[in-house]
Amino acid sequence: MSFIRKYFNKIPDKLITKESGFYRRLLQLSIPLSFTSLIGFGAGLADTLMLGTLSEVHLSASVLGNQLGFVYMLFIGGVGGGASILVAQYWGRTDVISIHKVLVIMYRALIAGGVLFTCVALFFGDRIMGIFSTDPRVVYEGAKLLRITGFSFILMGVSSASLSVLRSVGSVNIALYVSIISLSLKAILNWILIFGNLGAPKMEIEGAAIATVVSRFVEFAVVVFYMVFTDNKIRFKLKYLFMSKLDLLRDYIRFGGPVFINEFLWGIGAAIITVVVGRMGTEFTAASAIATTLGHFVILINFSMAFAASTIIGNTVGAGDYLKARMYGNTLTIISIVTGLFSFCLMHLLKYPTLSLYNVSEMTLIFSKQFIDIFAVLVIFQSAVMMMIVGVQRSGGDTRFALIIDVLFMWIISIPLGFLGGLQWGWAAPLVFFVLRGDEIIKTVFCLLRMKSGKWVKDITKDN
Repeated sequence: MSFIRKYFNKIPDKLITKESGFYRRLLQLSIPLSFTSLIGFGAGLADTLMLGTLSEVHLSASVLGNQLGFVYMLFIGGVGGGASILVAQYWGRTDVISIHKVLVIMYRALIAGGVLFTCVALFFGDRIMGIFSTDPRVVYEGAKLLRITGFSFILMGVSSASLSVLRSVGSVNIALYVSIISLSLKAILNWILIFGNLGAPKMEIEGAAIATVVSRFVEFAVVVFYMVFTDNKIRFKLKYLFMSKLDLLRDYIRFGGPVFINEFLWGIGAAIITVVVGRMGTEFTAASAIATTLGHFVILINFSMAFAASTIIGNTVGAGDYLKARMYGNTLTIISIVTGLFSFCLMHLLKYPTLSLYNVSEMTLIFSKQFIDIFAVLVIFQSAVMMMIVGVQRSGGDTRFALIIDVLFMWIISIPLGFLGGLQWGWAAPLVFFVLRGDEIIKTVFCLLRMKSGKWVKDITKDN
């Protein structure tokens, strides 16, 4: 330990901070967020594993049927992410009144968007599924899922964005408690309704959808109660929703707009990639779902640290300490590379135990092994990009650069080559999978150059 401490002290301060308080706060924020992410992952895994034991059709229908909800989650991420950036910096300035105005704008946008996505899910489920798959069995099962889960979109929007804003002021434990309640309820209801246990009818994919709606309603109720009656930081009141003077609307659009566009374009791109995956065949789709699920699990801590970093960086920039923000940003980038290497090792360690959980064909199993090996390499770059874009540059106020880098290479490289290679040129499945997700490597280079320049530090509070 003394050798490590001696080597650590020799590193220049501008490259990595020596403040013990920084690392203490990073852990205080990231550990609850890691558990929250793990529980959220478990909720998705509950569907994947239980439906995967029924058939590949049910597994694929669940993955593809949830794509509309995924796009809506990106809408939430855009609206709530823009709000969180502003809230983090205003919290650094201790300006709670401005935070209330930001929240009112956010909630109104979420409700409007939730109504739109609900209508699409209820009335156009078959057409949405027809975009993602040519297998009529998958389309039929996925449409049944959509017609039920659509009722939960508004609830999901309000609760998810509220938890994101609470994270920006350092309140992270509530998200953990909500996740524990939600996952426990969803897992129990899945087991009862999918398989028809405890005297309930066997509802299969419709049972999973009902479990999702019920758990999201409970999550919504707990979050709203906390925001209105328990929280002692923001202290939001329902009457604020009828506030007429929203002088921060222009700032919200100016700085939150790029975040919204970023999430939306990235989400549309991800949906197009899912179309390519779905049209490559049921085996390819199932294998991609298995590899992606494992990849998301091993990188949970990386995502959690990025979200924790966004709070630290936003509060620091809002307080006007720009040099310290740059030093923190450099430190966080180095940490993300180290955790990315850890995720690489963990993914290889868990590969075969994960594959043993699924009842799939031999071809799906072969594809899954290949895809996991590819994802393991890409996860190193994904960790670094997530930290630099979401954890540092966005929260530092550099939302426009984050927008350009995060979606540009997806749209000019991954999507065109993946579509042509997978559906027109007959490329091998591993190559198609790599091309669809390999833009993370290029983004890493540009994000590192931006970090070095220091131009990402921008105070976006109203007085500045």
